[in-house]
Amino acid sequence: MSAIGDTSAAALVGRFLSTDAGERAHSLTRLLRDAIADHTTTQTLVITDGNGDAVGLIARRAEATTMEVSLLRVAGPLATTISRHLVHLQRLAAVEDGLPLVRVSDPYISSALVSALIAEGFTQLADGWFTAPFALQTDIHEFASRLQARGMPLGLVPGHVIRELEAGKIHASVAGELERQHSPLKLLGAAITTYLVPIKHEWARQLFDVGLSEETLFPRHEILGISREHVYYSGSARTLRLPARIVWYVSGREKWGARRVRAVSRLEEAVVGRPRTLYRRYQHLGVWRREQVEASASRGRALALRFADTELLKRPVTLAELRTIADESRHTLVLRSISELPEHMFAQIYKVGNDVGADKSSTLPLAEAAVRRAPAER
Repeated sequence: MSAIGDTSAAALVGRFLSTDAGERAHSLTRLLRDAIADHTTTQTLVITDGNGDAVGLIARRAEATTMEVSLLRVAGPLATTISRHLVHLQRLAAVEDGLPLVRVSDPYISSALVSALIAEGFTQLADGWFTAPFALQTDIHEFASRLQARGMPLGLVPGHVIRELEAGKIHASVAGELERQHSPLKLLGAAITTYLVPIKHEWARQLFDVGLSEETLFPRHEILGISREHVYYSGSARTLRLPARIVWYVSGREKWGARRVRAVSRLEEAVVGRPRTLYRRYQHLGVWRREQVEASASRGRALALRFADTELLKRPVTLAELRTIADESRHTLVLRSISELPEHMFAQIYKVGNDVGADKSSTLPLAEAAVRRAPAER
């Protein structure tokens, strides 16, 4: 990312003008000039690719209770992939500044960004697109109280959801949707299943772990680095329940930073099928070649896990700590295959992994690193 002064305003207008939506050049020029003139309170950022070409444009300012995003634009052949990351970054910026709301008020949002806003859990209201991020782990009753205390815009959270939360009998599917809409929220007591998934060091560094990747001579593919969703294949043919979370246990040599729980994700989809079929469906989200997916299969079947909202723990949980948590929970720990964890064990793992005297979400460094590594246009 770079400040607006590093790039010609006229060049940015030519690059990000929404001509298909009927935007006039003078309108975008005025928006840019207003943002630049208000530089003491407005942060204007240009996201560039490996060749230095502008692929994203953001103007935002922190108001009393809202991260106000007045400009949100994407350009280039990777616009669809970059869109989700840029949208997600606005949520994380609000978490970073302790603001309870994000509003995207750009009047000329592209179709790629509209899709990204919907996928990232934003709600369209009369005066923009809204979301309310929560960087906490909480139970249903406390979350209901916090929602009401924030004074949400009418329509952002449906009334029936508030009533379910207050009654303490929320359906798991509704709770899963709330975690998506208010990421990085972790909502306890709502029957969201947790799975411990072992993943080899080499695949962890490719799929989601920036730290592991930068410690090796083979950094992960840049396209994967800016993707908000990924897929991981397993030889297991078990049926997984949704909604669900994934706790990632990285296996391998301890000196490589493995033998630790390093991240948690939200499980979007779990599909058992023929390896070739799964590979064709998800190859753009994974790192395995077709023959690797086929080799992982058991009796001609494999499992594809599509996951999103991956959050690196601030401090990876060691194997010794994981075993202690399991013993205290009277849970038999399984590390060689996918296994289910009781929710109170997930809560303790998440607490230990984030209890480092900081309140900010650990997803921000991951997302920023991914955008900085956006590949050149092709």
